[in-house]
Formats: sequence, C-alpha cells, structure tokens
Amino acid sequence: MKVLNLSQNNIKDKGAFVIAEFIRKARCLGTLQLHWNKIRAAGSIELARAIKVNETVKILDVSFNSFTSGCSTHYLNDASKTALPPVP
Repeated sequence: MKVLNLSQNNIKDKGAFVIAEFIRKARCLGTLQLHWNKIRAAGSIELARAIKVNETVKILDVSFNSFTSGCSTHYLNDASKTALPPVP
C-alpha cells in the first residue's frame, strides 16, 4: 500500500494512537492523509513519534485537525528529516 487516505473519519486522539501503531510497523506506506479528523495534541504527538521510526512515510497530511500549530510543530519538526516551514 503506497497511499492511505483516512481523511474525514472523525478519528480523534484514540484513533490516532491506533494509526500510530500501524505506522510504526508499516514498511510500504508512502503517504498518509489524515486531514479533518479532530485529532488533538496527544494524537498529533503520537503520530509524530511514529513517523520518526518509520522510514517509508514521506507525506503526512494532518491539516484541519484540532491541535494548534505551536503544540505539534515542535514534535513534527523533530520527526522530520528536514525542517518544516513555520505555520502562519
């Protein structure tokens, strides 16, 4: 599986934790789309931690969720191989 689109599924933090476990084990996933899922700070941090150990996911779309840019940008920057631009 190269692309997994779980957008607009009301996943929230609980679902984000389950998806994070999947990310840690998935070795063929390149793109994960999770926009519009009401994921909050705890879920976004767990996703960032999972991305850090996964070498195949290159694109993670978590736009339009319920966490603030300041909360997760630090963790996502830490997980990324290149720095993310600041969120306006």
